[in-house]
Amino acid sequence: MQKSETGKIVGSIEVDEPLVLSGMVTGNVRVVRGGRLTLNGMACSGVTVEEGAWAMLNGTVKGGVVNNGGEISITGTVHGVVVKKAGTTVIQSCAVIKP
Repeated sequence: MQKSETGKIVGSIEVDEPLVLSGMVTGNVRVVRGGRLTLNGMACSGVTVEEGAWAMLNGTVKGGVVNNGGEISITGTVHGVVVKKAGTTVIQSCAVIKP
């Protein structure tokens, strides 16, 4: 079952299950093994995706994006750097990266 969040989350979160985030997270977002994040809202700090995790970044990340071995697709806006340490990172042509 997929969880959905539309409100404001204060602080950092760890995603270990399917989550559609249409709201805002004020801290860092860490997606761990088994986690599936669809970000339609905003992450006010960085997003890190670990091995065995997946993220679709359609919204805005105000911080860097780090791939430590998962799968990432970026179609939104990243205000920071995208670091591809391992895994698959796809930056779609409609994405905006502002380092």
